[in-house]
Amino acid sequence: MNDQTDFEARLRAALDRYAGHAALQVDATAVVAAATARRSIMPRTWSLAPARGWASFVLLGLLLAAVIGGALLVGARLFQSPPPHAVLGRLAYALDGDIYVAEWDGRNPVRIAAAAPHLRGECRTYTADGPMWAPDGRHLAYREEGNDSCPGRVSISDPDGRDVVSFPGAGRIVAWSPDATRVAVRTDTDQIGIYGIDGVRRALIDVPRRDVLFRPYSDPVWSPEGRSILLSIEVPDADSGLWELPVDGGTPRHLASDDPLSGPGAAFSHDGTSLSFVSDSLVVIGLDGSQRRVVVAAEPGAASQLGAGPSYGPHLWSPGDDRIAFTWSRDRVGGAPGPTTNDLRVVDLASGRQTTLTTGPLVEPLAWSPEGDRLLFRRTDELGISSLWSINADGSNVRLLVDGATNGDWQWLSGGD
Repeated sequence: MNDQTDFEARLRAALDRYAGHAALQVDATAVVAAATARRSIMPRTWSLAPARGWASFVLLGLLLAAVIGGALLVGARLFQSPPPHAVLGRLAYALDGDIYVAEWDGRNPVRIAAAAPHLRGECRTYTADGPMWAPDGRHLAYREEGNDSCPGRVSISDPDGRDVVSFPGAGRIVAWSPDATRVAVRTDTDQIGIYGIDGVRRALIDVPRRDVLFRPYSDPVWSPEGRSILLSIEVPDADSGLWELPVDGGTPRHLASDDPLSGPGAAFSHDGTSLSFVSDSLVVIGLDGSQRRVVVAAEPGAASQLGAGPSYGPHLWSPGDDRIAFTWSRDRVGGAPGPTTNDLRVVDLASGRQTTLTTGPLVEPLAWSPEGDRLLFRRTDELGISSLWSINADGSNVRLLVDGATNGDWQWLSGGD
């Protein structure tokens, strides 16, 4: 049995365990923060010219952090379950240590959380990674960064920044439960805290092997049905890998390291009938293991490179489950890396037709509009400065929303709100 056949057999067996979730109306992922980016959005050539050398080194570090972080954030972002018949609401974003809410296109921004000027970069500095809005769009969450003298905290507020509740929290991600009633966060004691939107702690979950640190940037991710937390830990023995921790305090379950659900880049469709993942190429398969097909094939590379292909960063199912937005990586680690551009693309699942929307040193999809006609994406330039943009799903009408923003998220509201 070759590696690909063996992988597919393990995938089919793993999907059988999850087939019961096929009726769930969720936008979920089977991947947690343990995913490591085996393919990196890295440039083809590396310039060491004195005038540009420093920028290349800075960019390389930022690209590595962004790609790895992006892969680790896939799970958190795709576990969101949008409200039915949703409409596009507002844009929330992090900029210069503050949190803002604006109209969907960035107009009329209102700062709802401000960093203390004399402590900027030390204590009261706000940030956000992954999704900020609750699945129902009624609340948003962000973090107050901590250090040795200022413990990190998590804040939850209404869309106008009122009714703020705050509680201790570490890590990068504030993970919303599928029903939008709770969040899961890491704690300073390397446990997982479950908090209600009122800020009251509902549960404190012990993590296996707390004698070691988590895998870097590992954060909790909810299972699709909201009954357990998926978490990765890294230890120098057989306990390393993906764990499932029941929220009710049940016995933790260690998933096998060769379980395909432990691999990077997997995501459930909105209707809960299909799973997509990146295994060199972008593949879609039914939850019952049937109808496996490659929707975006990778290109062969030279001996020292892996060739171009879909990135292990986020790939996002459209609201109608008829398209997937993803980043096409021109090169993957294997030879000497260097600056290049990458594509933000959309593939039509019925025809296989790919549309290149835009290019850049690093372009990453963040959210679809509820109507499926626009995408929110982040662009990072050669100096490592990021910005938020929107673009039509056909590549037209690209517009800058927020220059310098490090993360953003579109609010989905039910039609009655």
